[in-house]
Order: sequence, then structure tokens, then C-alpha cells
Amino acid sequence: MRSVIIYPEKDRYILKRIFKIFNSQNLKVDACTIDSSWTLPYLSALSEVLDGYSHLFIVLSSENLNDGWFLNLLGYIKGSKKESFFYFTEDNGNNDQFFAKFNVGHNYNDVLLYAEEESIRWENVQRKDIARNYLIDMGFALTEDAMGECVVAGQQDVVQNYIDAGYTSSCRNSKGVPMLCLAVRSNHIDIIKYLIDNGADINAISDDRHNTPIMDAASKGLLDAIQILVNEGADLECQSKNGQTALILAVGHGDVEVSNYLLSVGANYMNKDLLGMSAKSYATLFNKKEILRNMP
Repeated sequence: MRSVIIYPEKDRYILKRIFKIFNSQNLKVDACTIDSSWTLPYLSALSEVLDGYSHLFIVLSSENLNDGWFLNLLGYIKGSKKESFFYFTEDNGNNDQFFAKFNVGHNYNDVLLYAEEESIRWENVQRKDIARNYLIDMGFALTEDAMGECVVAGQQDVVQNYIDAGYTSSCRNSKGVPMLCLAVRSNHIDIIKYLIDNGADINAISDDRHNTPIMDAASKGLLDAIQILVNEGADLECQSKNGQTALILAVGHGDVEVSNYLLSVGANYMNKDLLGMSAKSYATLFNKKEILRNMP
């Protein structure tokens, strides 16, 4: 991030304070004075200088709004679409509507808020660039499928770089399977926690099995994963394309420990699948007395 303060000579007195604010956010900033008498050749040269900056901070007052330098600068900003902030040294009168599409400030608190927001935004941009470059340098494709392969392989450090690069924790591979479902199916607990901490949808339904993460975990008897998902508020009553809940899947696999845990946290054992069978019906069919005793 390269910023430059553009100011009329008469407003030089505010530079020290603005520099201090930018420096407090670890933002490097230069300054460029404007002479209201500059003709077009000077203004054209200024535009070439500004090409080297990503952010423009313009100091002005209402009396500058009809100056040639300001009108030229405004055209440059609209054409380049660069991040800009207009700092008015006085009330800008009836021009609020004109500047509605820009960042505008009237006091040093406004400048501090702007600097803080841009510092955070720039850090995110840098983090994203670093992560993308890492993935490319390491030979990982910038696709959801490649991210999913890393989830399945348990490569948490690479998965973290995908998140930093802008891929969401709730994204899916080309088969429509959410990253969290892939992590659960592979039983990578650390990645499960990481994805959840970064906002993964714990009730996302996969396109292939129509399962939620907790249903995937129940079908494989993964109690640790189930406990994590339950603690995060996973829906126990979601049903697969066959109408099976996590509890029905656990009972169907004869998993006493997982079945009794799900019952202990309130799973409904009377919900029925498309065959008209409930978890209690399956427990009775398979004579699972250790489970039936928790189904009054």
C-alpha cells in the first residue's frame, strides 16, 4: 500500500498530525503539495506521479472545488478508480451529496478511522497474495477441488493457505461436497475444528449423499467428530436423501457408543426414514438392547 497526501500549500499545517495518524497504523505515506496556479502540463505530470500510488489522500476546502487542479484530480480518480479520501479542513457546505461515493472526513478522528480500516484491509490483501503465491509455488491448483484434496489428505497448513487466499471454509468441490464433510469423512479432527472456527456451515448438505457433516460422522462411528459438531450446534434431525438421521445411521451400523451419545444429547429416536423405520425400529430389529434401554 502506497499512499500520498495531496494538499494546497496553505494547508501544510495539518500534515504533521496526519502523518502521525498514518504512522500509528504502520502505513507509509508521502506528500505532494499543489499550487493552484498549475497549468495543464504540470497537472499531467502530477498524474504520472500518482500512478505510482495505490491510495490518495486529498486535503481541500470548499474554495478548492472549482480549482483546475481539483477538477483534474477528480477526473484522474474517477478514471483510475484508486482508493481516495477527501479531508475537508472546514465544513464542505452543500457538497455532501456530490462526495457521497467517496470517503470523506472533517476531523482527525475520521482520518484515524480511515487509516485503521485501510490498514486492516491492506493486511488482508497482503495475506491473500502471500497465500496464493505459496500455493502456486508449491504446485497446488487454485481450485476448490485441489483444496478438497488437501482436506482429505489432512494437509492443514495448505488448507489454511487456501482460506487465507480467499477460499471459504464452506466452499465445495466439483461434486458438491462441502469441505467440512470431506474433513469429517477423513476424520481429520484438527481440520474439522479449523473449518468450524473459520465459519464453516455445520449443517451443510452434501450433493452426493445428501448428508450433513454429523450424518457423515455417525455413519462412520466418529464420536470425537460428532461431539465437536454437537457442541457447535449441529442439527440432529436433518435427514439424508433416504430419510435417515444421524441416529438412524448410527443404530443401523450397530454403533452403541455413538447411538447412546446422540440419545443423551436429545436426538429423536421416533423420526422415520423413507422405509417408515425409526431409530427405535432398527434397534428393535437388530436387538440392540444396549441402545433400546435409552429409548423408553
